[in-house]
Amino acid sequence: MKNISGLFALFAIYLMTLTACCNDSEREKYNEKTYSDILSSLVIENTDLQTISDFTNVPVDLLIKIKYGIISENEELTSYLRDLKYAYDQKDQSAIEDLKKELEFDIDTNIIAKPIPIKEYKSIEYQRNEDFQLKLPQIGQDLYSNKIREFVDDKYSFVGIFKNLWYYITSSKEEYIANYNAEFQNKLLATDINQFMKERIDAYSGMLVAEHKVLYNVDNSTKNITTDIDLEKIQLLLDKDAQEKIIKHATIDLYEFAVSIIEETLIAFIIWAIFTILIEIAIENAIRNSIRELVKSMSWKKNRSFLGNILSNGLKVVASSCLLEDEKKRIRAKYRKRQALCTSVISIIIIVWGYFYITKPSVEIEIGIEQKINEQTNDYFKNLNVWVLSELNYITKELP
Repeated sequence: MKNISGLFALFAIYLMTLTACCNDSEREKYNEKTYSDILSSLVIENTDLQTISDFTNVPVDLLIKIKYGIISENEELTSYLRDLKYAYDQKDQSAIEDLKKELEFDIDTNIIAKPIPIKEYKSIEYQRNEDFQLKLPQIGQDLYSNKIREFVDDKYSFVGIFKNLWYYITSSKEEYIANYNAEFQNKLLATDINQFMKERIDAYSGMLVAEHKVLYNVDNSTKNITTDIDLEKIQLLLDKDAQEKIIKHATIDLYEFAVSIIEETLIAFIIWAIFTILIEIAIENAIRNSIRELVKSMSWKKNRSFLGNILSNGLKVVASSCLLEDEKKRIRAKYRKRQALCTSVISIIIIVWGYFYITKPSVEIEIGIEQKINEQTNDYFKNLNVWVLSELNYITKELP
C-alpha cells in the first residue's frame, strides 16, 4: 500500500528530525566544557594522551601546556576535542574514524605564563586522585550501561524483532527468558572488565607522569601502577520484574506484527475490493447511459443518402466511444482519489492508535527493561574493590 508506506516514511522522517534536534541539543552541552575539562575527561573515560596526540598531530607536551595556560588555547583544537568526546560518548565509531583524518592545528608555542606553583599543583592533584578513585566504579558502570543499551537496542531493532518473535513462538516462556539471559550475559562478558579498568587507570596515571615532566621536569616514568585488578566475572540473573517486562514486550511485538499483517493485507484488500466494485459499477452505469444517449442520437433520415446515414451514425458511434473512454478515465480517477483519501485516513488512525497502544508502551517497557538490568549491574559495582588511590598519591608525592 503506497499511501501507508508514504505515511510511515513521513512519520519516520518526523521521528528522525525530532531525534536530530535532540542530538543537536545534547551536542550543545559539550560546547560549554572548557579545553581542560574535555582533555581530562577524554583521558579518564575514553582514551589516553598519546592517542589524542596522534589524532590531532599536536605533541603531548603542547596539549598539557595549553591545559595549564602556559601557551595560548587554540579554539579549533578545543572544538575538535569536543567533537571527539561527543563521538566517544555516543559510541559512534564511524565519527571517531572520521576524526582521525590528517589535521593541522596552528598552535602558538609562545610562552604566555609559567606553571602554577608546585605546592598548589600537588594539592590540586591529590584532590583529582581522590575524584578519580571515586569515579572508577562509575566508569565501569558506564561501560556496562552502554553494553545494556546496545543489547536492548539490538534486541528490539527491526531485525531483532523477527528473531525475538521466532524464539517467543517456538519456545516456552522459561526457555525464552533463559535464552535472553544467556545472550545478555555473553554481551557483557565480551569485554574484559579487568583489562578495561586497567586501561583507564594506566591512562590517568600516564597523564600524571606526563604533566610532571612537562610542567616541572620531574620524571616519574618508572612509577607504574602495580595494583592487581582481578574482578569477578559478572553473573546476571534477571529478577521476576525484569522477566515480566521482557515477556510483555515479546507479547506486544507479536501483537504489533499481527496488526501489521492485518493492516497491510486484510485492510488493504478490503479497501481495494470495495473501490474496485464501486468503479466497475460506475463504469457499467456510464456505459449504459452512453448507449442510451447514442441510441437517442442515431437516426435514419430519408433526405439523406444511404451512405450519408451510415457515415453520420458511424461518426456518432466513434464520438460516443471516445466520450465513453474519457468518462471511464474520469470515473477511475475520481474513485482512485477517494480510495487514496480513505486509505490515508485509515492509515493515520492506525498509526495514531498504534503509537498509543503499541509503540509508546513498547518503548516504555524497553526503558523499564534497561533500568531493571542496570539496577542489577549496579550491585556488581557497589562493592567494587579497585583501590589505586595510594598508588596515584605515590606518583604525586614524588614531586618536590
